[in-house]
Amino acid sequence: MPGFKYSRVRRTAEIVIKTAVLHSLLVFMILSSAVRAEHHVFTSEPIPKDAPAITARLNLLELDGDGLQSDSMYYYTWSGMNWSSTNKETYLYSQSGQLTEGTSFVKIGNMWYADLRASLSYTPEGNLSEWLLLRWMEFDWENSRREIYTYDSDGLLSEIRYESPNDDVWHASERVIFSYTEDELVAEELTQVIAGENWYNSYRLSYTYTLTGAILSRLMEIYDYDNDSWFNGSLTSYSYNDEGQLVLLLEQSWEGNAWDNVRRTQYSYAGLDHPVEEVVKVWVGNNWLELERTLHEHDPTGLLIVSTYQEWNYDDAVWFDRDRDLFSYDDTGNLMESSFQLWDENESLWMNENQYRWFYSDPVGVDIIQPQKFTLLQNYPNPFNPSTTINYSLPEEAAVSLVIYDIRGNVVKTIESGTQSAGWYEYVWNGLD
Repeated sequence: MPGFKYSRVRRTAEIVIKTAVLHSLLVFMILSSAVRAEHHVFTSEPIPKDAPAITARLNLLELDGDGLQSDSMYYYTWSGMNWSSTNKETYLYSQSGQLTEGTSFVKIGNMWYADLRASLSYTPEGNLSEWLLLRWMEFDWENSRREIYTYDSDGLLSEIRYESPNDDVWHASERVIFSYTEDELVAEELTQVIAGENWYNSYRLSYTYTLTGAILSRLMEIYDYDNDSWFNGSLTSYSYNDEGQLVLLLEQSWEGNAWDNVRRTQYSYAGLDHPVEEVVKVWVGNNWLELERTLHEHDPTGLLIVSTYQEWNYDDAVWFDRDRDLFSYDDTGNLMESSFQLWDENESLWMNENQYRWFYSDPVGVDIIQPQKFTLLQNYPNPFNPSTTINYSLPEEAAVSLVIYDIRGNVVKTIESGTQSAGWYEYVWNGLD
């Protein structure tokens, strides 16, 4: 991620990222939208039943405003007195509006060259089933790694498996197993690694919640193979005000036989729905000492427009500016630009560093006009690896028979056989069942 200051966004998106404890949905620069991360951190909504990781990461791609979908994003760096584009991403969506593909490009001279591509597949119910990362290797796309998502009979995410290719064969390296509370909130995430043909415990995350479903604590334990037992690693505790807003995030580590303070973040809201200040303190000796803070400014509609990061100067006992993010929107609230600036102490002014720009199109999934004719679209990808998506449309209610045959004309799979109402339909087939 060229020029992307991950630590800066990590502070803003801390709860989302730490709760997920998973790889990024796309390995591009989607997390640059701190606005989206902030929204999900501070709504204090119950973690959905399809797991916080998937929901949080997918929602980072969703944008406020009139529901437009981002079809491209450009990354610029400041050179001299002008912005110069160096990277870009393009996005494709299914007929139902789900993100199906994201491709990143690198600019060399005046030419754009493909770099990475993420391909996303979904179950018939609309849940993410596979995330496939490909890398452009001179003449063709080659598999790099993938994540496989499986669900239980209730539609709850049960496992995420991470795989990498070797001699065109996928090999698992790690997996996360989920368990849930009676309210379908994630109770535990167990991470295991594979050695040979056996899975071995690595670490696990356990969650507790308030009566309203907001996360109350997250305990990380590490597996001790020598003693065949779990031992405490870290504990994160969350506190809320009467409005259900997060006001304190406390991080502790296990030292000896007790929890030792490490860091805490305090949030203040000034009567608003979003925080106006985040203050981070670290535990030194027996005292909390200021470390850093972030000040947020919002426009009258509540959209974040400025986030300024400051560090504490112990010599002068004052806060001093280090960097800031500026956000701009169109008339309907869609994020258009995110600029990152550094504070120049010598010149006493803000210096441009990098910028992201988003471009939008009408959402494919919002079909105001019904299909005008019966259509069976070409499946994609074709040939498929390891799954393929079949789309078709019905202008009116009709009897549908969608069958897959092999090259000899034998029936391989009957996907649909019955009456369906007018609309767009999509089916993802894994080629096995």
